[in-house]
Amino acid sequence: VEDGSAISILPGLYNIYFNYARKEIRVTGSVSDPQWGVVGTFNGWGNDWIMVEENGYLVCYGLRFDTDNIVDEDGGNSNAFKLRYGWNWDSGSVGAPGSENLEVPVNTAVNVVNNSGSKDLIVPEAGTYDIYFDPDALLVYVMDEGKTPADAETPEPVGHSYAIRGGAFGWDAGLAMTDNGT
Repeated sequence: VEDGSAISILPGLYNIYFNYARKEIRVTGSVSDPQWGVVGTFNGWGNDWIMVEENGYLVCYGLRFDTDNIVDEDGGNSNAFKLRYGWNWDSGSVGAPGSENLEVPVNTAVNVVNNSGSKDLIVPEAGTYDIYFDPDALLVYVMDEGKTPADAETPEPVGHSYAIRGGAFGWDAGLAMTDNGT
């Protein structure tokens, strides 16, 4: 805001986004109530960047990753993040399904899971991104600034499979089940 006046807001904790190129300031809501947030290596897995509701999505604007993703000797990623509810891991933790971290291609949706065993989501390259979350479809989007999920490629929905696990089959492998139509 060039030569502008002061901006007044009620007491609270806010995310304030400034885009110099667009000469735009965006202030997103007070976080007095538990909300969804983004946490990851960009902030030392510390305070969540709060997501706001917009057009049926939860969104966090202006998340900056300074380098292309680097995998360290312990398998950690420099551009890792997850979503969580209520500023703690017990209320909800959204991340990659399965046993591996998941690279999220920019401007593409990925299927995620909401459980404490989820793995990290990885941003592949340096940049500033808007992170969108569709909690009903369990999709996360890493979008270039200014783009929305309407501009994204969306994956096919994930189907479910079932297996029997136990002493006879092994707790890790399991025996796949099939649908016999009854």
